[in-house]
Amino acid sequence: MGPTAVESRGHEIQVAVLCVKHLPKTDLMGKCDPYCIVKCDDIKQRTQVVKKTYDAEYSDVFNFTARLSPPSALTVTLMDWDKMSKDDYIGEAMLPVSTEAFGQCVHVMSIFDRATGHAVTGHDGQRTQV
Repeated sequence: MGPTAVESRGHEIQVAVLCVKHLPKTDLMGKCDPYCIVKCDDIKQRTQVVKKTYDAEYSDVFNFTARLSPPSALTVTLMDWDKMSKDDYIGEAMLPVSTEAFGQCVHVMSIFDRATGHAVTGHDGQRTQV
């Protein structure tokens, strides 16, 4: 049986990035300058950069169209902004979109390094979370 017309068309979801906690020290002369790239299927949106912090707060809200069949995946990639060189990859978290995404819910996700599969640890020894 194929997807229904509603599943094929997709569902509107709204994603709010609230904060990132326990960031690692990424710059030689200071703290982290984090931002998040939020991706659902092929659409990417980006938060603002918060400079010189280990705990960033955001108020960025993004709208996406997600599908249930096959399910969309929501990926949050955490980056460190650099003025004089290429921005540094810190890690990412992934959340499959399900019917739970259509209610109001809050997810706290640990950030993982995709190359090693290990959780990213912050400057304070805690897991980095978004």
